[in-house]
Amino acid sequence: MMLVRACCAIGLSTGAALSVSHLASAQPGGSLVGRVVDASGTRVGGADVSVRGTALRTTTSDSGLFRLAIGAGPHVVTIRRMGYAEIFDSVDVLSEGVTHRDFVLGSRMALLDTMTITKPLSASMRAFEDRRKHRQGAFITSGELRAMDERPIRSLLSRHLPGVRFVTYRSGLYLSSSRGSGSIDRRMLIRAIPNDLRSPTGCWVQVYMDGTRMYTPNGRADAVNLNEFQTRDLEAIEFYSGASTPPEFSSSWGVCGTLVLWTRLP
Repeated sequence: MMLVRACCAIGLSTGAALSVSHLASAQPGGSLVGRVVDASGTRVGGADVSVRGTALRTTTSDSGLFRLAIGAGPHVVTIRRMGYAEIFDSVDVLSEGVTHRDFVLGSRMALLDTMTITKPLSASMRAFEDRRKHRQGAFITSGELRAMDERPIRSLLSRHLPGVRFVTYRSGLYLSSSRGSGSIDRRMLIRAIPNDLRSPTGCWVQVYMDGTRMYTPNGRADAVNLNEFQTRDLEAIEFYSGASTPPEFSSSWGVCGTLVLWTRLP
């Protein structure tokens, strides 16, 4: 069979809001939040993302999203995915906050002979259902999410998550454990935005997205702003507190709880 590979790949900058939280950069400046799609607009998961001249590297989630703490200024981002043409795209990262970019991979290598492939059940959702059967935490299924697609995420979470409180600050909405008031444990007295001395302190919940930890309440990164998520973009949600947290989401910073978000597949 003859393989035909498209040779063009471009990166587009758009104003589309990506449903991910911002993360404080380890260097002066903001963070890069990107979404990788193909020429038809389908989100591409499992793509390798790196920044030229640095050791920064990550992989896109099932929904094509990635995030990197990166210094302010111009950078060249390289994106690779088997079956697509590799792309190199320049991006100018803002000195503060989050820079959002969409990156478009070139056409897939196409087989001239056609074949039919049956899409298997998502491994992530199989694992989600296994954990839900054991009733170790609080679970929100796809059906419950679809019934509230147009509702704010706070109205959904407030119905299902025990022992948490929602903290609003400026335009952000942050999730904190109701425990820890007056505690001397520094994990319970962290600022939501470390560089903002006016931001509230709390026992912030660590957050995973598509199996990857995107926020650890260690005092170096901004807590996850739930207002950056849309209910319609999520496939399932899990929440654990204390000892109920399964090993795959457990860490020393999970004392305040763990929120696991699964994004919808394209």
